Amino acid sequence: MKKMSLFGKVTKTLIVIPLIVISAFSATTNASQISDQDLAKQSVSNYFNAIQDGDISEAVKWVIDTRFSSPEEQATEYQEFLTSDPFSVRTIESINSNSDGTFTATIELTRKEDGSLNEITLPIVQKDGSWKLLIEGTETRNKNVITTYLNGNKSESTIMPMASVNIGNYGGVWLNGAGSTLSNKFDMHSLNIGVTVWQDPGFSEEVIVTYQIVKNGWISYDVLGETIHGPTYKPTTGSADYIVVHNANSGKAENGVYLKVINPSYTQGVFVKGYIYENL
Repeated sequence: MKKMSLFGKVTKTLIVIPLIVISAFSATTNASQISDQDLAKQSVSNYFNAIQDGDISEAVKWVIDTRFSSPEEQATEYQEFLTSDPFSVRTIESINSNSDGTFTATIELTRKEDGSLNEITLPIVQKDGSWKLLIEGTETRNKNVITTYLNGNKSESTIMPMASVNIGNYGGVWLNGAGSTLSNKFDMHSLNIGVTVWQDPGFSEEVIVTYQIVKNGWISYDVLGETIHGPTYKPTTGSADYIVVHNANSGKAENGVYLKVINPSYTQGVFVKGYIYENL
């Protein structure tokens, strides 16, 4: 009887060991079948799921966001996006491979306000062994945005700083080709803002600069208004031009917006500075 009992124990052990080996082999095989493209798509999904759950610490794991100078600034801004982002639905339309081994995500965004759609493409790159969405300030655009073109100097009567409230400033920087800068964050209560403009193209004869009202969001700067100013020649005096940038969401207060100043030229730079005003 003792021999039968011992033999029974040995038999059970021999049956269990092969099952363990087969299970481990199966898991390894399944893991190796997951492609980089699938992993890249999963990382974007992880980011959007974290946004949906309001999990900021999880969201920052799945992106490289160059708009912020520190993780602390990024986390603070992300916390604000939970209520201020203009989009309610984010859908991954496609993930396409690139020749350099990275991927490009095409994402469809649905606006909270009117259900209109914006489409945006963003790169997905690998960092520290994980695929991450690269966010560098790509723009989305409200369909009601009006682009105004202003040529040459404008009268000071366009906006009256002495009768207005100063709500911000920008610049004091040299923008290289295709460069941009942001003003401080401000709240906008009226239909437009007035901007003093000082553009110095250095040795170039003229320059054109784009001025936008933008609202920061999870994956883009959302453009609410745009004025293109120029060509203007290098100032010979300390006086500035005056322009107006209109808000596409007329009649609606916009908290936490920026003036984004862009040098659209790829070949020449420009020094920009100025102040932002609002008639209250």
